[in-house]
Amino acid sequence: MAGYPQRINNITDLLVPCRTLADIGCDHAYVCIKAVKDGKAETAFACDVHTGPLARAKENIEKEGLSSRITVVLSDGFHSLDASPDAASICGMGGLLIRDILKACPEKLVSLRQIILGPHSEVPELRKYVQEESGFDIRAERVVFEQGKFYVLMDVRKADPCCRPWSPEEYITGKPSLQLDKACYRTYVASLIKKTGQTLKKIRCDSDSAEKRSDELKRELSLYRKTYEHL
Repeated sequence: MAGYPQRINNITDLLVPCRTLADIGCDHAYVCIKAVKDGKAETAFACDVHTGPLARAKENIEKEGLSSRITVVLSDGFHSLDASPDAASICGMGGLLIRDILKACPEKLVSLRQIILGPHSEVPELRKYVQEESGFDIRAERVVFEQGKFYVLMDVRKADPCCRPWSPEEYITGKPSLQLDKACYRTYVASLIKKTGQTLKKIRCDSDSAEKRSDELKRELSLYRKTYEHL
């Protein structure tokens, strides 16, 4: 394949060279293909819960002549994966779904040295789970802008007791010090300020739940503005 989407390039760029990569929710298998071709993974497992994406993944793998190094696996998360990979990527799905995939198979996480996470929603919730429950730490984040959308990628490693705990506010905004692309992160925070402000204007505080949501958004907006001012 001549070129890859920016997200794929950034996911594989974040990878530390590994023995075996498991891409959960592989879709087209581009992450596995690029990781193997770039020498980031010796072998890989392209895993998906749906047969359609797996058929597409298998076709792409065969076109690249990598069938001996990349295996397709029909699997719900890590459940049907018998191997013990030392790296994994779980991208292109909601943060809560990623959290649930990680929580469902704690025994499969033991061999992992690195996980690349790419939530397209519920980013604060995933940050909180990783830092407080998973046994891993977020060591770096990269914001990618592609086709009019921002995507957050997380470089997650085994927990380091020396890492400073995250504050509740940092779960919402992310840690500026961990951002690998400061310029894109600044643009991302600006977009969050705009989006949150627009959402806030649409809320009619005519119920307790609406008032509560309004207060939450005001707090988030204040945090985003404060973060932006210090970038």
